[in-house]
Amino acid sequence: MLLVFTFVFSVVFRARWGIGVEETKTEFAIILFVGMIIHGLFSDCVNSAPGLILSNVKYVKILGWFVKDRLGQSLFGEHTYTYVNPPLQVNAGEKIKAVFEFQMPLLPNGEYAMTVSIAEGDPFEHTQHHWLHDALILKVASDKLRYGLVGISFNEVSLTFIA
Repeated sequence: MLLVFTFVFSVVFRARWGIGVEETKTEFAIILFVGMIIHGLFSDCVNSAPGLILSNVKYVKILGWFVKDRLGQSLFGEHTYTYVNPPLQVNAGEKIKAVFEFQMPLLPNGEYAMTVSIAEGDPFEHTQHHWLHDALILKVASDKLRYGLVGISFNEVSLTFIA
């Protein structure tokens, strides 16, 4: 997969890392590989964190998470209540895995914390069984300017003259 990505991005799309010097294909592949490792670690942490805190819950009706900024403001998140119906019945000692697949919003540089929780009930009336604050710390470091608390990626941005 690394060879395919390296060929497509460095040869076909002629992507460059912008480090100031012309990098070789090997250097491009190494930087790409490091990025793939970081992405893999992040994905594994996000996907396995909810299962790690499940040990004594009888019924899991809501498993959710959110990402907070350095001030503790919730920026975005989701839960299983509206997606998993009927809810799973989980006995003590059983392990489950929750998967949330989404396009990561653009965040300004800084550190962010993910909180994971398990509750019973519905989003409006529920009993919290467990909260895992700061289950994952995300560090965003980008040379692109980001505005606001959460940014979105655009399919196209253009500026043209009109007659």
